[in-house]
Amino acid sequence: MITTRTTDNTGGNASNHVSDSSTPIQPFEWLTSPESIGGLVRTQVLLPSGNGAHAPRALHIGCGSSTVGEYLVQALRFGHVLNVDKDGETLGGMEARWNEMQRAAKQEENPQLASAMEFRCLDYTTERLPEGCADSFDLVVDKSTLDCTLCSDCAATASFLMEIYRTLRRPTCDPIGDANDDSSNGRNGGVYMVVSFHEIDLILPLVRDLPGANWTVTHTTMERQVECVATNARGYGSSSSSSSNDDNFGTAASAERQARKPLNVLIARRERGEPLELDFDAVVGHVQEVNDRWFRDEQPLLTEERISELGRAFGVVVGGSSNHDGHDEAGLPSSPPSEQRTTAAAMGVSRVLPLRDAYGVVFTEAEREHLTFEHFLEDWEAFRLEDASANANEPEGTMDFDLALRFLEANQ
Repeated sequence: MITTRTTDNTGGNASNHVSDSSTPIQPFEWLTSPESIGGLVRTQVLLPSGNGAHAPRALHIGCGSSTVGEYLVQALRFGHVLNVDKDGETLGGMEARWNEMQRAAKQEENPQLASAMEFRCLDYTTERLPEGCADSFDLVVDKSTLDCTLCSDCAATASFLMEIYRTLRRPTCDPIGDANDDSSNGRNGGVYMVVSFHEIDLILPLVRDLPGANWTVTHTTMERQVECVATNARGYGSSSSSSSNDDNFGTAASAERQARKPLNVLIARRERGEPLELDFDAVVGHVQEVNDRWFRDEQPLLTEERISELGRAFGVVVGGSSNHDGHDEAGLPSSPPSEQRTTAAAMGVSRVLPLRDAYGVVFTEAEREHLTFEHFLEDWEAFRLEDASANANEPEGTMDFDLALRFLEANQ
């Protein structure tokens, strides 16, 4: 586990460089289109912000080649959008695209609009934005970037969430606009909008219960969009489908879209008070605890059914099948998974499978969509280093039933 994090806030290191690419690139929208979040941005950020005297600022974290930033500036009139990603070449292409759009629209004479979009290359899991970005954004848009950090280590996710929290604007009691206007109630706290493909039982406690975070978190859903991006008249990407959160509220969803698994959307609004900075060790521990609880309680790798299926695949007898009251066919209490493993290993000789074949047996089709064979091999090598007996009795590059169960237990 990583226990340190980079705290460079100068903004001047080499990794902040955006490629000098002058070739615009074709946008790609992951999970959902820019328009699909428009309704939520209006109701959660723009409408509560007062009489409009303040031009809102947004951070698009892990922007890639998405046109969310363009949409916020052109359609929703945000005053400034900072687009951050660790891929400098992609950022360079998107910056070139923005500059070309301004020239085509003859906006060079409007420096305010031209400078509304900023691009910064930064690894948000290890680096910090300049101090001027702290307590400054009315909106942070995250389309599955938090999802990506969860594929890394807990420290990466912790650093990412801490940086998001640090940059959200805290609410103020200063009146906006005319002091004699009773509707002037100050500026609301910034909003962290997370669009995630993860299950709500994982993603909600991760954000809602972040140690030390003073924010309120609400949950909604939106339909997954078709990732076919065209360029509309304004220039920003437009998906071939829409959702109930965009401007076309009356559009009927097709049967195909209704069948899609909905995306989870979290709205975390910054509240008053301290701290601005969160405790790194506490956040790392929280991320680890939430992950462990989710995979142990909600998505266990080793269930009785799975052990039985693995036994059949490896040619061993696991024991009597369990009925609904936890007893086997003979009426005796069924063994827990750990005892079943011992029994199975003692009842016959397991087949020994090459790792390529074992990969197809040990993991379901859905799991293989997220865990490639190459990543499986990396996990296997790490398992071999931790388990000295992993290859004691088998040829290298193979797996038997007992090893399969120990491997799954180690990676639970």
